[in-house]
Amino acid sequence: MSSKVVVFGDVSLDTNVKVYELPVGRHGDVSYVTNGVNDHVGGSAMNVAFALRKMGVDVHFVSVTGNDFAGRFISDHLDGIGFEPKRLFTDWENTARSVNLVSPDGTRYILHDSKQAMNYEMPISYYEDLLTHGTIVHCSVVNWTRHILKEAKRRGLVTCTDLHTGFDINGYHRDFVENADIVFFSAQNLPHWQEMGHRLLTMGPGMAICTRGAQGCAVFRRKFYKEFPAENFTTDIVDSVGAGDAMAGVYLGCFSKGMNLDECITRAQISGLYACTVSGSDSCYMDIEMLEEVVNRK
Repeated sequence: MSSKVVVFGDVSLDTNVKVYELPVGRHGDVSYVTNGVNDHVGGSAMNVAFALRKMGVDVHFVSVTGNDFAGRFISDHLDGIGFEPKRLFTDWENTARSVNLVSPDGTRYILHDSKQAMNYEMPISYYEDLLTHGTIVHCSVVNWTRHILKEAKRRGLVTCTDLHTGFDINGYHRDFVENADIVFFSAQNLPHWQEMGHRLLTMGPGMAICTRGAQGCAVFRRKFYKEFPAENFTTDIVDSVGAGDAMAGVYLGCFSKGMNLDECITRAQISGLYACTVSGSDSCYMDIEMLEEVVNRK
């Protein structure tokens, strides 16, 4: 029997811009990118929830937007694809926004404006009924979710977070590491990622998963370490936005269905690579049938 998954965290209106190269501006102050500027619903937590829903998991998404055009755009979009609109709270004046610059090889540079996230605290009455026995709770690393992750941990639920890149385990991210059972992190710009994986385990998590892009991923547990090679069923890389979130979402989806570690990692990596072949973060996730078809071809 599958477990319910509740995802807390950021949702944003993302503007994806296709650029000729990164960094931009080396050949003048104007670039013409015909049909290269598009809006999508994004945000790390939202992306994880998208991936879980495509997996057929019983997923609930809890977030906050502003009472503005972007908030209404997001609400209408989520309502249209079946997410529960009452869990999207319009407590802010303005909705979080991102501008994602994407080069021809799929490399991205993200400019994110989190609006009121640092000073917001979500009332427990908004979500307490979701924290039931057997639930898996995933929190993105926005400031207002840290007390939610602590509460879920206190109640004995399985907890998860994704540190992504550029994290500080002695500062801002410490609460997230100490209260998560499963921690994802990226090896990007982290030369001593193996050392970091082992260090994370000393802070509370039972598992750390390091995503390494084209080099695959690595799993750290107490007295256990394993590297997994990357999947390679396609080389048609378009846009890497949302790839790490796809991996986290599909891993949790498989975990919630009782799959073993190898089965979870295989499907997570396939989904992460597929996400790189589709532009936009709200449409780049594999459904369960497509995912299993690729697995069965291996």
